[in-house]
Amino acid sequence: MLKDQNKKNVLFYLLGIFLIINTLVWTILSGGRWFEMIPPGENQLPEFNGDPNQIFGPFYMLSFFTIQTNFFTGITITIIGFKNNSNKAKNWFFGSIVLITITFLVYWAILSWSTDDYKWSDPYFVISTLFTHGVNPIIGFVILFMIKNEFVLDKKIIGWICLFMSIYIVFHSFFYSAGAYSKEVLDDNGNPTGKYTIYFPHVYGFLDVRKIFFMNGIEKYPWLVIIINMILFLIAPLFAVGLSWIWAKSLRLKSTNNSYYKWMDKIKKRINNKKEENINIVNDN
Repeated sequence: MLKDQNKKNVLFYLLGIFLIINTLVWTILSGGRWFEMIPPGENQLPEFNGDPNQIFGPFYMLSFFTIQTNFFTGITITIIGFKNNSNKAKNWFFGSIVLITITFLVYWAILSWSTDDYKWSDPYFVISTLFTHGVNPIIGFVILFMIKNEFVLDKKIIGWICLFMSIYIVFHSFFYSAGAYSKEVLDDNGNPTGKYTIYFPHVYGFLDVRKIFFMNGIEKYPWLVIIINMILFLIAPLFAVGLSWIWAKSLRLKSTNNSYYKWMDKIKKRINNKKEENINIVNDN
């Protein structure tokens, strides 16, 4: 029994290292491609067009939710390979799985079909995409299934997941607004027209604040843009909570009785008390 457990620990450790290394490889290779974007004889990228690679340079891939969640999952898998008896380590691993599930679902449901066709003919793009959005998440899902009976889910981890989601949305919004750049429009003869085009950087096209979820035209209605982005800020953490609940229920994970959301416990308690009062009233009648 102990030998089997040791084998599993070694397997987790190796798989965790595999995830970290292949994610690091795609990050480094993408950084190398950044230098290829600079025209020969120049020392900087062509005119700013809002891409993150022109803000973060060769490290721009680290701004992507995909890369962050792949690294996080690889690190937590490696840790449970070392500390298989640590309930805390397995809870953090669960948190990483919820986040990489978002990576998995958002890419294949939203981004994959909106990707330019020419990219799918690029071997680097295809292989890196299949690993970071397919192979790596699936490895995490399988490991979660393997250890589902070996830890007790601490509901506090859900709060940390929500915090991460909120911080990332705020980061994206700040990145968008702080990196805004205007350039004067020239006429056909190269003369200034007095008009300016404003470029807004964004890591993900579907999170472009002006055209959230590719809603072209809503930028004409600032109040609508504000409302939709506020809704996104609220929905993102709730999406993480929903996925946490789905994973926990589908795998029948054991969880702590103490809820991180004490105010929810109070609401549930009031509802139950109200039900009991109604039952008593009916019985008295």
